[in-house]
Parts: sequence; C-alpha cells; structure tokens
Amino acid sequence: MAAAGWYHGDISQVVAEELLAKAGRDGSFLVRDSESVKGAYALCLLFQRHVYTYRILPDDEGLLSVQTIQGIQAKCFHTLPDLIGAYQHPSNGLVTPLLHPVHRARPDEDSDGEDARGWGHTVPCPGAPAAGRTHIPQQLHQRLQEQVHSSPASDFTGLMAEYLTHHMQLDLEALCRGHPQLRHLSTALATACRALHSEIDLTLACLETLAKVFDTPVSPRSPAREQVSPPTAPRGPPHGFLSSDPDLELLLNKISTVNHLLSSLEKKVLKSLQEMVTRHNLALPSVAAAPPPAARPLAVQSFEVKVGKSQRVALTVDVESGTVTVTKRGSGSPEEVIPQDKILQLIKYQSVQGKVRLVCARENQKSLSRDFIFPSARKREAFCQLLQLMRIQHSNLDEPELISVYVGTWNMGSAPPPRSLASWLTSRGLGRTQDETTSCIPHDIYVIGTQENSLGDREWVEFLCASLKTLMAIDYRVVALQCLWSIKIVVLVKPEHQRRISHVHTSSVKTGIANTLGTGG
Repeated sequence: MAAAGWYHGDISQVVAEELLAKAGRDGSFLVRDSESVKGAYALCLLFQRHVYTYRILPDDEGLLSVQTIQGIQAKCFHTLPDLIGAYQHPSNGLVTPLLHPVHRARPDEDSDGEDARGWGHTVPCPGAPAAGRTHIPQQLHQRLQEQVHSSPASDFTGLMAEYLTHHMQLDLEALCRGHPQLRHLSTALATACRALHSEIDLTLACLETLAKVFDTPVSPRSPAREQVSPPTAPRGPPHGFLSSDPDLELLLNKISTVNHLLSSLEKKVLKSLQEMVTRHNLALPSVAAAPPPAARPLAVQSFEVKVGKSQRVALTVDVESGTVTVTKRGSGSPEEVIPQDKILQLIKYQSVQGKVRLVCARENQKSLSRDFIFPSARKREAFCQLLQLMRIQHSNLDEPELISVYVGTWNMGSAPPPRSLASWLTSRGLGRTQDETTSCIPHDIYVIGTQENSLGDREWVEFLCASLKTLMAIDYRVVALQCLWSIKIVVLVKPEHQRRISHVHTSSVKTGIANTLGTGG
C-alpha cells in the first residue's frame, strides 16, 4: 500500500479536503483510512469545487467494494489499487471518474539528494516486492546466456540482452497496471528485424522488375496497370511449378516460418510474463486486458440557421459542456454563449415547420427570446433533442424527467442477421430516418421484436447487447425476454435505470398448430 501515492493513511477529512482544494482540478482524488469504521477506507473525490466522499468496505472474504445504496450490486476487488483502477473509467457510479491522483507530500529526508523515484507519478505494482520484479529479468537473461553458444545471430542476442536488462522492467510495470501491449518488446523486435526489412525490400524490387518483364504490353489508350503488390506468403507447402526447385521451396518455408514466429512471439512472451508475475505474487490484475471502452462523448453539433429575414448565424450545441453558442456568419468569435441552466423554454412554431423560439433568462429576472429558422423540420427536431439531452445530463435530479425508448420490429425471414445492425439501431436505414446529428444518441430503453428469428434465445440477446455496445459503448442490461417459437421480444435498458425497474411480467397467447398454422403474439 505504501507504494500507491494516492493513499494518505490516517489523515482526517479536513486535511483531505484541503489537499483536494489545493489540487483544484475536477477528478482529483485520494484515499485515506476511515475515521469511523476500522479496516475501511474513504475515497475523497473533487468535482465542481465540492468534495465527495465514498466509503470503501471490506467483506467477510476480504474483498473491497464501494458502498452503494440498497438494491445495487456492488463491484468487488481483491486489492485497493484494483478498485481505484476500475473507477478511473466513466459510467462507474461516481460523480466523475478518478482522473488526477493527489500524491503524498515528500518527506523531509528525501531532500538530502537520495533517490526519490518512488514518489513519481508511476504507481508500482501494489504489494510487489522490488526483489521479485528484478528477479524475473535476471532469470530470463540467464536463459538467454545459455542459448548464446547455439545461436548464430550475435547482434540479435545483444539486442535481446539489452531489452531484458533495461526495458523489460518497464513492460513488467505496464503489465501490472493492466496494459499488455509490451511496447518495448515490439520496439526491440522491429530493430532486430531491420536488416530483414531491407533484404526483403531489395528482393521484392527485383521480383517486381521480373514480373513487369512478363506483363502484357500496355496500349497507349488502355489505363495504366496497378503496381504489382507482393503476394501473401503461403503457410503450407507451396504448390505449382515452384515446388520443382527445392531451394525456392525452402525459401518460402523459411518466410512462412518467420511470419508465424513474429505473429506468435509477442503472445508467447505475454503469456510467459503473466505466469511469472502470478508465480512471484506481483499482484497482477485479474485480467490484464485493455479497460472497457468508456461511453463515447457526443460530438459538438453545429446548425446553420436564419435570424430575421436574411441574417445567418451558426448555433453550436455542446452537450458535454452544457452550452449553446451563437456565432454570426463570417465572424470568428461567438456572439453569445448560453449555459443550459439559463434556457427557460423552447417553443416550436406550428405554422412554420423549421422555426423555433429560444427563451433565455437574463439578470434582474428578465428574459430574452430569439427566433431561429432551421432549413428543415428534421434539423429543428434534432436541435430540440440535443437541448433536451443536455438538460437531462446536467440536471441534479435523482430521477430522470424524461426517458427515450427505441422500438424496432423485424421479420427476419429465417435468415441470419447481418454482421452490423448499425443502420437499424440508429434509424439510418432506407426508410424514414433520423437526422445524422442525433442518430448516435443512446436511448434509455430498447425494445426489439423479431419474427422468424432463427437464432437461439441466448445467442440473439448476446448479439443485440454486443451490437449496442459497439455503437454506444454502453453495456445494456436485459430486463425481459419473451419467446413464442420464432417470435422474440427483448427489452434492454441502460445500467443506471436497471434499479428503477421491478415487477416485470410477460404473457403470450399460442394459437394454431405449433409454428406452422395460426398466429401468435
């Protein structure tokens, strides 16, 4: 625990608030011991000049979790650094992600010129003894030395020895933090194979020259041929006339072997390091994989509208920051920036399909209204939806005022679904479509009904959830699944709404004979 800079031990709440106030950035955080519960911790988080404190409690098995309200499943972690790492990503229940750790102040004894690298921003693997981490590179370096006499590539051996001595420690630390890319190993391999690159380039140039010699002559009127691209090296034994020459067959087999080794080497090294880290008890995260994708922030959308008879302005909606910016055409600087909490009313004109009135609050309890004319009713509707979403995101209400529901029906004709459902789930197909500015706004609830669906129940639900996660970067939860032969209906909701739904009931009526005659619903 002492290695984690954000852990401050038994400081008080007052001291924690002073440290966070001094940091001053939203997302600054630190962890201290709980003052009221023995063995528990307090996670202090700064957001919009307020300090939010979350209690971290151990259970009977020693697993740690952030205390939640009744009815919400708590996420459990083996170590405190694992918990902190998981909550550094959005949509995890905190008021804001853990972005900026507030480190402990340096002790006075560090000012005498001794090495103070332990106080840097890199957090070592918690609970991992330094001797254990340095033992792994030494062990692998010894294995390399045993292979020196049998290996003909002395330059390659020198590069690998340098990696094991100087750079492998960095890959190990990254692996302990859950990043399995092995960036320094990739750099060392690329350097070692540089001579192979030049040899292959030279050989390819000669082969392309030979191929052009045997090309059919190009007439002046015919389009130029594309440059001959190198064929993909076969992985099995070559076929055709090349197999008549054993030297060429041997060359192709060697190229195939190099291709296979390079593609599998990093995976093999990663697996070996993971096993060694686990064996030496270096507190590797449960799965050393990339963090789950965060919910994508909505892009800033701009609308060109008309004010009055001829003046044109640009309305820019930034949902994340909660502002609407009015900029005159041809002007570089905005004319007005309207915060979302100053927008009092949005009035759609019935007589003019593209016209909307924006009523904003001003000082001295006065209000100002402005009329904007959009190019079409669809653009006006997209602008209104973005303002509605901005209001919901920035409201401090415990319960949402509005929710959006997507309802989709599909007669699949007993055919498997396409690889991507993007055009259907975003209403961007061939029929009546949404405006492109709002097509990627995630809905709160998805109700998907299908007929003549040949997929299994579980397979279909997993396919829908994976499609929505790819599009919206949100793990939707299954509320209900009702099946009647090949007719299925699935209800999916955002994770934050799951606790609001209870007492789910479904019913169906079977008529006819099995799935051949009659109807069902």
